[in-house]
Amino acid sequence: MFACVAPASLLWLAQAALAEPVADQRAAAEALLTPLEAAPETRALTKDLVQRSRQALDRARRARNAGDHARGAQLEALAVELGESGRDLVRTAKAEQSLAELETRTRELEARAVRARALVEQTVARRGRAAEQLARVQAERAAPASSAAAPKTAPVKPAPRPVPNGGGAE
Repeated sequence: MFACVAPASLLWLAQAALAEPVADQRAAAEALLTPLEAAPETRALTKDLVQRSRQALDRARRARNAGDHARGAQLEALAVELGESGRDLVRTAKAEQSLAELETRTRELEARAVRARALVEQTVARRGRAAEQLARVQAERAAPASSAAAPKTAPVKPAPRPVPNGGGAE
């Protein structure tokens, strides 16, 4: 009696094992397609891949109904691949968008760094000019102090001019 039950149970387990991957493939494809169809920002981007994946799932269902399980499994695997491609396309688009934002931010920071560098250079140049001017002012102040120590001479007055004769007063 156990001899008849054992092969039947093995057959049942084998069918269950074969049926489970089929359900897993279909469920995996559906799980990949659902978020791609739900979000409006990804719907337009992945429209073609989702449509092709849905067609593959439909063809897989028809193939399995016709008894062609091998072809059905291949079509379900194709649907999963197309769903994964759509998911990867969305990830790539998001990464490219993040990259564009980072590049914009990088350009802004580089422009700020260039402006900051120019301000530092201007400040250094102003400091150098101020140091030169201070040295010149200190030298001018030191020069009158050293000339004050020397004896002063009286300023020379210009001699008066003689008045011309013959001015017609005679």
